[in-house]
Amino acid sequence: MTLHAIRTAACVVLVLTAVAGCGFIAAGRKSVQKPSTFVLLGHADVALPPSDHAAIGTTCVAPASVNVGARTPVKVVDQRGVTIAEGTLGSGVLTRSGNVTTCAFPFQIPPVPGTSTSYGISVGGRPTQTFLASQLRQNQPAVVTITR
Repeated sequence: MTLHAIRTAACVVLVLTAVAGCGFIAAGRKSVQKPSTFVLLGHADVALPPSDHAAIGTTCVAPASVNVGARTPVKVVDQRGVTIAEGTLGSGVLTRSGNVTTCAFPFQIPPVPGTSTSYGISVGGRPTQTFLASQLRQNQPAVVTITR
């Protein structure tokens, strides 16, 4: 073997080792299957009196008559009405949109099976409000409006 052939072989081995180390060669064997669950994000909004002038982003509580607060149960049902996930509300945060002031209670519920075309969300045993699965799977928040 000539010196040139040895150098060429060594160079090829070096390049192949470097490429294999970066994962390029094995990249074609990775799974392309999408996850079958997702994290459902949202918040339950309770209207507050217009006289509430607290600062946006501060902690708030809903009126006692509404019976909603931190740790209120949240239930997720599939399009057939079967419960598929559960969670609880977080602490209320004051928000404003135009002249409307609300106390928004966030929730984050993992893992929600991604097999339904729509999902119903019930807060504190209230009737479910329905949301399109395509929007929820893209991290659009589910905004559940709580009325008295």
